[in-house]
Amino acid sequence: TKENKKTEEEAAKHDELLKKMEATRKKWAEEDGEDADDTDRLLQEAIELAVQQGRGWAPGEKEEYMARILDDDFIPPIFAENQEELERSGLAEAFSTLHFDDSPVIVMLDFKKKG
Repeated sequence: TKENKKTEEEAAKHDELLKKMEATRKKWAEEDGEDADDTDRLLQEAIELAVQQGRGWAPGEKEEYMARILDDDFIPPIFAENQEELERSGLAEAFSTLHFDDSPVIVMLDFKKKG
């Protein structure tokens, strides 16, 4: 089906990206030594590659987002006190898809105990 083909194409792109990143990492290891931490460098390369592939902000999208979050009436969803405020944030769907193994209160208390 069409969805399977799209998934296969995405998997192939993913595999290609991983191979390219591993080749880059090996090249850096040869240049800098095996013990060098290239995490930041690798992340920067991945970001540049994603931008080249057309990922990131669409034209005007960043400006629209910045205008929305800088609006005085905008309440970040993490601080929403009720469902209405969460709906106005525009991120209600994103927050509704979060799944927790334990409730956030239990996790918070566990971390509080650990110091």
